[in-house]
Amino acid sequence: MTVQQLINRLSISLCLTCISTSIFASPAKLSTVKELMQVSQIDYLLRQSLIELKPYYDKQAEQIILNTTGSKQLNDKERQAANQLSQLLKDYSTQIISNPNTQKTIEEIYLKTYSEEELQASIKFLNTPEGQSITRKNAKMMGELSEYMM
Repeated sequence: MTVQQLINRLSISLCLTCISTSIFASPAKLSTVKELMQVSQIDYLLRQSLIELKPYYDKQAEQIILNTTGSKQLNDKERQAANQLSQLLKDYSTQIISNPNTQKTIEEIYLKTYSEEELQASIKFLNTPEGQSITRKNAKMMGELSEYMM
């Protein structure tokens, strides 16, 4: 058998393996999605991101007031308006993540995106010390990313 024939056979075998894996992947179960969301601490990450995003909301509110008034620097009244706007932005985000429909939407996204096997593998990983460490660091990383985005 030549090298070319071997490569062709291996390519065909690999393609068949990929096809059979995608054909036989089980649809995700809602119970598994909920378990993954609990293990990955989605609620905590969302709430922590609100805390981490406060400087971003402050900066956004300040920019909105400056752009609206055409000022170069905020006076006391404008600063007060910026603080109120920042709080409104945070409150709105809090309402979104606290809304039960948000939880359902996240679940639906997981259900349509992942197979049952992928969810199980994620849960297995997130239950390891390394997976738990990554979960804890995700909120910090999100905060640093938001600082960069400002």
